[in-house]
Amino acid sequence: MLRSLSSIPPSRITKAPVERARLYFLVCWFHALVQERLRYRPLGWAHSYEFSDADLRMACDTLDIAVDSVALGRNNGSSDKLPWKALRTLFSQCIYGGKIDNKFDQTLLDCFLQKLFTSKAFEDDFVLINNVDGKSSPLCIPEAHSHDELLQWISHIEHLQMPNWIGLPNNAEKVLLTVRGQELIRNMLKMSDDELAYNDTSEKEQKAPSWMIVLAETATRWLSALPQNVTKLKRTKDNIKDPLFRFFEREINLGLKLLSDIRCDLTDILADKFLRHGIVTQFLNLLLQWNG
Repeated sequence: MLRSLSSIPPSRITKAPVERARLYFLVCWFHALVQERLRYRPLGWAHSYEFSDADLRMACDTLDIAVDSVALGRNNGSSDKLPWKALRTLFSQCIYGGKIDNKFDQTLLDCFLQKLFTSKAFEDDFVLINNVDGKSSPLCIPEAHSHDELLQWISHIEHLQMPNWIGLPNNAEKVLLTVRGQELIRNMLKMSDDELAYNDTSEKEQKAPSWMIVLAETATRWLSALPQNVTKLKRTKDNIKDPLFRFFEREINLGLKLLSDIRCDLTDILADKFLRHGIVTQFLNLLLQWNG
């Protein structure tokens, strides 16, 4: 909400008629809602839709056209005369809904639009969230007509927002983290089928997975191909004055440092690959068993 409102110039919000400020608030609330639900995919949305600030700008431009066509330059207008159905259709089918390819997500989007973009939103007791704290306390729309008033209202909202604010159960965060953790562990264990067999065998019978064998062979081949050392250039009073000598000396010194780092890394791979893999695999299997 703060990011969305900050992207709108204050003069645009205070522009007549006074209803414009509330409409901007509604579209920013709606934009924040669809963006926040992306965090909970696939609970929030079935797919990762690319809702962006460009959608917010287009929505604000659409609101301006609708308000200006009704207000006709007056400072006050009638919320009942606004083309609510046309606005909801544009948001649903073009601006936001144009990116949605799931029937359930489309229905969900239409429900949000049906609740927010209506003449009832201009009532002082219009409820945005029924159970703001998980109980019976409602969060009503602010009575604000300027950019600063809207920002001040948003800044006073509790920092701990519950998933029910965006129409999800309050345990959605735990469910989402559990599913993501299990998926991450399964993907790490799927690197090759023989890794699990390697972990389940005894220490004498252990045979390294295929990718570890290839890694060991490659590291051994590289170590045998690389020189143990490179002879440095010797400085003298005469050659130190030569720019070509200084250039080659600097390049050889850099190559020596790089050679030392590469040989050290390859040696570490050959020394620790089996132990490191065994510990990691056992740890991941324990996590899977615990989650199960």
